[in-house]
Amino acid sequence: MLKYQSRIKIYLINFFFIKFFFNLLLSKILNNKKIVNQLERNLSKLFNTNHSKFIGQCREGIYWSIKYIIDKTGKNEVILSPYTLFYVINMIINAGGKPVFVDLKYNSLEINPNLIKEKINKNTSSILLTNLSGVSSDIDYIKDLATKKGIYLIEDMAVSLGSSLNDKNKYCVYGDIGILSFQAMKNIQCINGGALIYSNNDFNNWLNVNIFNLKEQSNIFLFKRLFYIFIVNFFTNTKIINFYFFKLIKFAYLENKNEILKFIRPDHEPYLEEIFPSYYFKKITLTQAKFVSNQLENLEINNEKRKKNAYIYRKTLSKIKEVTILDDQNFAYKNYLEFHILCENRDKLFFFLLSKNIDVRKFYYRNCSSLEIYRKFASKCINADNIENLIITLPCYPSYSKFNIYKIVNAITEFYEK
Repeated sequence: MLKYQSRIKIYLINFFFIKFFFNLLLSKILNNKKIVNQLERNLSKLFNTNHSKFIGQCREGIYWSIKYIIDKTGKNEVILSPYTLFYVINMIINAGGKPVFVDLKYNSLEINPNLIKEKINKNTSSILLTNLSGVSSDIDYIKDLATKKGIYLIEDMAVSLGSSLNDKNKYCVYGDIGILSFQAMKNIQCINGGALIYSNNDFNNWLNVNIFNLKEQSNIFLFKRLFYIFIVNFFTNTKIINFYFFKLIKFAYLENKNEILKFIRPDHEPYLEEIFPSYYFKKITLTQAKFVSNQLENLEINNEKRKKNAYIYRKTLSKIKEVTILDDQNFAYKNYLEFHILCENRDKLFFFLLSKNIDVRKFYYRNCSSLEIYRKFASKCINADNIENLIITLPCYPSYSKFNIYKIVNAITEFYEK
């Protein structure tokens, strides 16, 4: 039996494609805004906030949050980690903000809180925390710092949904505004969507005015996205086809075929975005909102399965001195969308894993502070550079088999023993 498994897994409920397709067909007839409002209230209740608002994309949440804060404070500097998607930086700039990059802690995906303090000045409007490995271990310090300085704290929770600091606060927002993503590769997905969660009544009133005239996302766009996700799901979940699809990816890496690799890395060619595509800034549909609500019921179950997979990686890989497990503190309360490690001789290890027919991710995010398109905001972020050059992310999704986890571990062990 073929033991190969793709690192890619799209989280789907049973009969997802059929249900989503027919719900979309009926949505224009049976659309009821009251149901969407009720689902938003349910999301608020889950996160213990006064309000939540479904939005077209997570990145749009960045835009609305920064734009409101600038309008409210008259200040435009946004302190953030450089290790993120370039789309985030574009949204800050288009909202009228000025990104101020602060380096990561050493061998960590978390922003350095001491450097945040150094960068705060009279024009600082907000701190944007990108939660890449769960809730920041310094969240209490950063929140207290923001409160004392009278600046806003925003949490980008796109990949940390379900992470917490303890059993009491499994779902909560530590900052003034939290931003969720329901994009196709996340642990909860509705094709293309996100949400803002917050308790600020003034922000809620401002947001309602600004998004009132937005049109609902078109069915044509959602049908196209649904078809794309169906194709990805087919190639990564059909055993034989999946394996030969990986062979194509392997060939692209070995021969450096950029025309193929650009489909693997979402930020393959970063650019400064000044004119947004037509599908940006749309209201989420009833169908999308219902699918988010349905999937929330299984979030904790899936998190527990991912945690068990992460525990195997942690227990076995921590014995290899050339491997560093990132942000190992607070292990029991993270969601482990993927498992992050730093590896000596990363590129050689990656190609060694390819030779063993093991599918892992070489790229995660970028050090945006070093990109030419953001040169006027450039900052020296040595730790972010280090992370970009050494990171490998390992598959951790609930249905990823123990056999393949140990196959990865054994291959990494073999590489460093040589």
